[in-house]
Amino acid sequence: MTEWNAREEAALALEAVLEQKGYSTIVLDRRIQAYPPSVDSRDKALVTRLVYGALSHRLTLDAVLDHYSRTPVRKMKPYVACTLRIALEQMLFEDRIPDRAAINEAVENVKHSRYKGLSGFVNGVLRAIVRDGKQIPLPEDPVERLSIKYSLPATMIRGWSAAYGQEMAEELCIRLSTEPRVCVRCNTLKTTPEALKKELIQKLGAEGVRDAGTLPELFYLERAEDLGNWPALVEGRMVVQNESAALAAALTLVKPGDQVLDLCAAPGGKSTMMAQRMLDQGRIISCDIYEHKIRLIQNQARTLGMTCIEACLHDGLEYEPSWEEAFDVVLLDAPCSGLGILRSKPEIRWNRSEKDEQELEELQYRLLQNAARYVRPGGRLVYSTCTLRAEENEWQMQRFLQEHSNFSEADVEKDLPSTAICDNIHNNYALMPEKGLPESGGWRVILPEAKGRDGFFIAACIKKS
Repeated sequence: MTEWNAREEAALALEAVLEQKGYSTIVLDRRIQAYPPSVDSRDKALVTRLVYGALSHRLTLDAVLDHYSRTPVRKMKPYVACTLRIALEQMLFEDRIPDRAAINEAVENVKHSRYKGLSGFVNGVLRAIVRDGKQIPLPEDPVERLSIKYSLPATMIRGWSAAYGQEMAEELCIRLSTEPRVCVRCNTLKTTPEALKKELIQKLGAEGVRDAGTLPELFYLERAEDLGNWPALVEGRMVVQNESAALAAALTLVKPGDQVLDLCAAPGGKSTMMAQRMLDQGRIISCDIYEHKIRLIQNQARTLGMTCIEACLHDGLEYEPSWEEAFDVVLLDAPCSGLGILRSKPEIRWNRSEKDEQELEELQYRLLQNAARYVRPGGRLVYSTCTLRAEENEWQMQRFLQEHSNFSEADVEKDLPSTAICDNIHNNYALMPEKGLPESGGWRVILPEAKGRDGFFIAACIKKS
């Protein structure tokens, strides 16, 4: 179309994520930067909301479209399929947008595209869904039913059912279908949690800010519109960081003067939290394999006023002899399947395969082996992921401890804040016992909360002196 249109833009962005397997955050950031200056912030927010919504609800949307269309979604032209998804996302999940407006916009956008001959098809499918009361066809099989209802792959739900039981599996589906609240961390090198909370309350009201309840530096925000322009963020008094990631950084138990290695550090949130706890005294080497991510770490450290962080372009798979037993603490926040952060990266549900998972598991273990070599005797190794797959979590640590007798488990329950040991954090002793998973005090699974923590795995062990 000749004029910028929010629904058309949402369909194009959705197509870029699904067809080119792009990351939603990167695709949206790049497209938003190219918007005309006249585009209103509310329209930008609408595009983002519709794209994330359509990605999160894709399985549900496609099931409805397949039920009412003679042409399955997988055989439709990608742009037409994405236009239908964006329209249906508004019809099923957006209370403020009338059905007729969503339908008319979709039809007009297709009319002005190279697929204008399919505008009647789009109109017919969407109006048939409205005439039938916007019903969602749900299968009889309980796992398939949850899969369509909550738009999560059935294989994922079966894995959770085996690990946590059917009731918790459905609870996880519910939690990962809710919109998360933004969590921010106070930069205690520039202000105090009390002062930051007062500043946030002045902006959002008392009901708009709540304590995380685990670490005093953390707060959840009920609203975070235009967060990037808030003075507290721009001036480095706070930084966005989920509570679970902060707990992983807290488990390092760093102290002023420590020599620390953050082996997979970007974008730098855990490095900067450790720098706070070290009072910016000591040394943190923060590694990543991409130059643009190194710049992210450097920029964040600069904004927060931290000098002890050295961003380093380094592949964690490559052994660095000069680092042999040189660090008091090594943190490995490993690349993973990301099932604990589906709410913020919804495309993860669709952009993964069994082969991908197996490659990740091998990558993680190779990284662990290198990380272990860099820990000094008596030092601490912390391993974390943002996923809920035992193969990437408990089984990795089980294998590591069996093959590295020079390491022993830390006491995670003692080392974490006492308020973090609650019903939401599980030590899954009974998790898939047929795999021989031992009981352990050295790791915890953090299950996602509806409006709070992401799903995470955190483990710690000590290198014997």
